[in-house]
Amino acid sequence: LGKGKAPGYAPAHAQPQGDVKGLRFALTLGNGNYKYYGKMPMCRKDASEMKKALQGFSFKVNMVEDAEKIQFEQAFDTWLDEISSETQQSPCTALFHASCHGLEVDDENFLVPVEASTIDMRKCAHSEEKKCKACSKTEVQTQCTSLQGLFDKMTSRLPGGSLIILFLDCCRDDPTKSINLNAHLDSKFAKLKLAEGLATTAFIGYATEPGKTASTRAPGTGHYSPFTYAILDCLKQPAIASADIESFYRSVKALVIEVTKGGMNPERDSQLTRGFRFLQATPQPHSGAAAQGGSA
Repeated sequence: LGKGKAPGYAPAHAQPQGDVKGLRFALTLGNGNYKYYGKMPMCRKDASEMKKALQGFSFKVNMVEDAEKIQFEQAFDTWLDEISSETQQSPCTALFHASCHGLEVDDENFLVPVEASTIDMRKCAHSEEKKCKACSKTEVQTQCTSLQGLFDKMTSRLPGGSLIILFLDCCRDDPTKSINLNAHLDSKFAKLKLAEGLATTAFIGYATEPGKTASTRAPGTGHYSPFTYAILDCLKQPAIASADIESFYRSVKALVIEVTKGGMNPERDSQLTRGFRFLQATPQPHSGAAAQGGSA
């Protein structure tokens, strides 16, 4: 993957079918043109390249860039409506990739829309010093989108037997230090809550360890963030893309650790009961049939 260049991917005509059958859908979010937070132009690049890559693996991909809160939440609901309409309640794979700023408050993760202002640190009616936890969370809920809420929508609205994949490249550092956080807020992520007995199964990839921030850039990753760069690089290698998703993610993790010199250590949560592969090798013809065809 050359610096600043788009990687190459497996051709779309390969028509891969993973162990999880059915149609494949994806939504990729790239928020970079923040009004008050540090601008991150690589997020839009992350989203557009993920769209191209996933289309090469039979995903129907929607993309949202530089979205305000209402715009994104409407796009997310529309995406789920489209999936419901096209699958007719047949199991599918739904992948959500987010490249943006993120916040965590009281163990709940939030995606930051482009119009969100810096969080007000002034005291509230319940606190003599800084704003209390309840008021802090209310302010974030008003301005940002709950990631747990999005995940819960997917688990409740997708057909039973479906696979959910999340790639979360959003626990970012802020190089301009413009995120004005109080004692109850953090630009780091906690893990999502995976309920037992869901009709869907899930695989969640985090850019780095819970409680840590992810770098926006690393040497050699060009115009991409390190986590998305590693996903893209692994997708262009058939031997990795054809491996099961657990093996695929181990390759992503190893590359992120390498390019960030140990600064980031991606983690994952998994509730998989069936396998999934981005690319499945094309079956070879039976040797007897090939020989018979050659003698005809």
